[in-house]
Amino acid sequence: MRGTMNEGVQDDTGIITNHSIYNFKRFIDLRGVKNKSIMASIQKYNSDRKRDDLEKISSPYPYEYLLAIINSTWANRYLNAIRKHKNYNTFYPDEFRQLPIKEIADIDLIIKLVHALDFLFVADAALARKFDFLLEAIIEELYFAAQFYRDGIYPLIDNLLSETLLPYFMIDDARLIEWKHLYWQIQLQEEENPEAQQALAQLEGDLHEQLRDIYKKIKADTAAWDVINHIQEHPWVKSILGSA
Repeated sequence: MRGTMNEGVQDDTGIITNHSIYNFKRFIDLRGVKNKSIMASIQKYNSDRKRDDLEKISSPYPYEYLLAIINSTWANRYLNAIRKHKNYNTFYPDEFRQLPIKEIADIDLIIKLVHALDFLFVADAALARKFDFLLEAIIEELYFAAQFYRDGIYPLIDNLLSETLLPYFMIDDARLIEWKHLYWQIQLQEEENPEAQQALAQLEGDLHEQLRDIYKKIKADTAAWDVINHIQEHPWVKSILGSA
């Protein structure tokens, strides 16, 4: 979702919207839904493809992955470069359709990072910024790996940073999702629920400790930071970050 807000948000409650928000759905999640608006959109933007094909194309890309790309500095610069509106950071739905979505062999790391950030933006803003920095570097690598290879920075066109970081993220993703559902359940309840609040506090403490430990280990990994520094020092990345 994106409108007068500058960030994308995943809303799996289906209850948050306002006059300015764009709501995005994958074609696979519209399977079986028939209305004139969907058919007109396909005819206008994807007339060379059948609806079944569009559903298959969209299926491998979870919302967490799409969210990570949409919220990246790279995507923001891309969208501003093609925007039609005179105001910076103001985009139309047609422009989001032009945003290239890269295929990736192993998507688990990005999904876990997005779920971790859901938690950390509530529990620990300082640690959230550190994990967000890692996610930005992963997205930069995803889009520029071929150029890193051509420039002799990478020995192969590969996701070296993702492969280096993935072994550290042994945290149970299901517990991060459990936290999110429990947190919003408590936020939306009119009456206090001491048992739920106690369960939430216990879960938050465990997750916070695990994520602090993960970052501590990553911080001590000199090989990982060598890759990150190479990414950050590349002229293309510096150009993007310099305009941030």
